[in-house]
Amino acid sequence: ALGKAFVPNYRRGEEYIAAMRGRRGEITIGKERATEASILLSKKMTAQQRLESGSALQGQSTLIDTSQQAKVDKVRGMIDALSEEYKAEGLLPPSIIDPHIGKYTRRTYMRDIMGNSWSDVVKTQHPQIVQEARDYIASRNQAHVNATTGKVSIVGMNIKQNVRPLNQGELDNIIQDILQPKRGGGVTLYDKKPIRIDQSSMKGRQDIPFEIRQLMGEVEEGGYLAGRTIADMTSTLANKRFFDRIATIT
Repeated sequence: ALGKAFVPNYRRGEEYIAAMRGRRGEITIGKERATEASILLSKKMTAQQRLESGSALQGQSTLIDTSQQAKVDKVRGMIDALSEEYKAEGLLPPSIIDPHIGKYTRRTYMRDIMGNSWSDVVKTQHPQIVQEARDYIASRNQAHVNATTGKVSIVGMNIKQNVRPLNQGELDNIIQDILQPKRGGGVTLYDKKPIRIDQSSMKGRQDIPFEIRQLMGEVEEGGYLAGRTIADMTSTLANKRFFDRIATIT
């Protein structure tokens, strides 16, 4: 019995390799589709047109140029088809997927693309954005001072006792916390190890205020939104199917 434990199961190895090849094939196709979608909504477009394509991709507007709208519709179809695959694979229920058909794209921020460099860029090149975020935070938050320990915590405006306005240092700290890059928030066109299912796009979130999205550098250009969304969704589906397949190997 002990000797049997040291005999390699070649069939199991072959099935694992087949599953891995299937996953890599799906991700390769996803890269190609992401690149195609990104080019469709960016090539030979002005900066303004790229922004308009992003708005149309999210179902917020319709482009006057019918040829450009046709490109948006093609990419929209790619993303919606992936959303239907999410439902079929049981990644998300119809109650979450269906209301977002025709408008879902992955939220993406320059903070996560550029890393720590974005903090310097937004503070030096866009000080008005930083100030608007500070004003928003100060208008909706205050400092609470524990009467016993003196410990300071940030609370909402509904608290009435032992509170004071946030000082400049506290506001600076909040701004800097927001500007900290999110781990794994960058592009996912390339394979990662270890293999895992990225669940960040499947978690419910409260709507982020406009001032905070601006501070983080929300990306609104259609080409990037399309490529990032398709790449992320394809990777998630490929990894889910990979795990399902190896789970059946005995």
